[in-house]
Amino acid sequence: MWSRLISLRGRSPWSTPTGNITLNILAMMFSFFLPFSSAWSKTIVSGKITGTRGEQIPLAIVFIGVPDHLQPERRVKAGRNGAYEVAIETKGVKLLRFTGALHKDYTIAVYVDEPKTIHLDVRLQTYDYGGDFDGMKVLGSFNDWYPPSAVSLQKQLDGTYAADIRSEVKKITYRLIGVPGGGLAGTGADRFVYVQSQGYAAVAVPSRGIARIVFDPRRLVNPGELAGCAFGADDSVESRFTRVYDEVRLWNSAYASYLIKSVSDRRSGLKQEPFDFESILSNLERQMRSEPNNIVRAELHLAYFEVLMKGKMADSLSARALLQEVHPGSVVWSLSPGMISSALDVAQYDDRMRNDYVANMIHDNPSVETVVRVLSYEFLRSLYGGDKESALRSYDIVVNQYGETPGAEEVARYHNVSAVDIGKTAPLFSVSSMRDSSVVLTQKNFKGKYLLIDFWATWSKSSVDEMKYLAKAYREFGGNTFEILSMSLDSSRKAVDDSYSFKYVMKWVNAFVLGGVESKICRDYEVFAIPKPILIDPQGRIVAVGLELRGERLRKTLARFLDKRH
Repeated sequence: MWSRLISLRGRSPWSTPTGNITLNILAMMFSFFLPFSSAWSKTIVSGKITGTRGEQIPLAIVFIGVPDHLQPERRVKAGRNGAYEVAIETKGVKLLRFTGALHKDYTIAVYVDEPKTIHLDVRLQTYDYGGDFDGMKVLGSFNDWYPPSAVSLQKQLDGTYAADIRSEVKKITYRLIGVPGGGLAGTGADRFVYVQSQGYAAVAVPSRGIARIVFDPRRLVNPGELAGCAFGADDSVESRFTRVYDEVRLWNSAYASYLIKSVSDRRSGLKQEPFDFESILSNLERQMRSEPNNIVRAELHLAYFEVLMKGKMADSLSARALLQEVHPGSVVWSLSPGMISSALDVAQYDDRMRNDYVANMIHDNPSVETVVRVLSYEFLRSLYGGDKESALRSYDIVVNQYGETPGAEEVARYHNVSAVDIGKTAPLFSVSSMRDSSVVLTQKNFKGKYLLIDFWATWSKSSVDEMKYLAKAYREFGGNTFEILSMSLDSSRKAVDDSYSFKYVMKWVNAFVLGGVESKICRDYEVFAIPKPILIDPQGRIVAVGLELRGERLRKTLARFLDKRH
């Protein structure tokens, strides 16, 4: 289990008595990232997108996203001459996926550590379609993009391929399938568009109810040089960071091709040649020795360990070297967050060292996706390793603090592991009133009401930030059918007494949890991160937990249960 208490005040030593279960309260993770975004201005990445021969691309779009996440955050359309401009509003690593009609995608990683202007020109490579186009079909908006009803293209005497599509609409969008080398938007288009879930598509305008689709192989541009990019400042940190990312992408592609060929060779009885890991490792070692920048050097170390893992050459020394070189809060981990867990496994750290590294990562790493990925692995590792307490800890943080982050749903599937979940009976509790320590509060004090239990602390900014939403909900719903019980996990009553929120905002029932993070109620309610709100119905069943009861969503959730009774 993690050996440090993490809060916005910093980290405090946290010793774990042998054989005892110790809880760690983690302040809401999103608030950890505020220092990374406060007083931040935009970084502008701009340049021009062309083909590898400098030719103009009919339509080009840049998709902006984060590593290890398939869905982009947004997209920016380039101008007719290929000029584009992307604004990046946070520090860290962003993936820019450059795309163009009739061209292959090209993805680069851009490292951003301060507001600046970065000039970046990109060249896209066309597809290598080969020469056999028989069997092509066209599908599109005219058949709801349904492949089984795609229309075949027939070869014409002049070498083109054509199909007539009946349509009464003003325009249709379409793509060609069955094309060697991949799908194709078409060559005889009036213009191109980007269709969600389909990619680039051609636009055809019907004449008298017929759209003539013509494909001319002679209009295809043969593949030129490989896709690439050029920075305005060629030796900048951003340029070197992107270059390393590109090298890793290329050798990963080469290794994937090698594995495919190896399967074919084995089936054919051919001798299997080993993959040349050594030359890649030697190249990375040379770069690591000469690289002056910490971020780029960390990226090289991560790439080096990844090669070792693929070549089954990684050992505890190399894993520990990586974990020492790339600190837990490094944005570099976002490039391959799975390597954190792999390195921790190979390093053979004891539980305390491993948990310290994970706790520091949660506290310091600005990438929510990285945190969720690592915690998801830690959850499964603990669950199947028989450490239910650690599994519950990871589950609580991922589901109740990061439940809307991609990847969290995989952990949420294991909801039966938690005793504090929707549909289950809320554990009994006994706590002392904040306003009068001699008064003991139990479930009986709230009989017949919906009860929102809110675990919080004055040192948790996220907890304090939630008070305005709780106050608004209490003004609307508080009364005979609904009550709020805020349970302070502070180390002293004085800290709560001095709190602005407690004095002026928290007009509902308040309790002080004696023993704080070590208390029985924290164990029973599986409180590993705060704020942790839990809604209990009049029958004592849990009806909502976590994010459903946070921010603006709190009012909507309460309304589902209380509007008819209020």
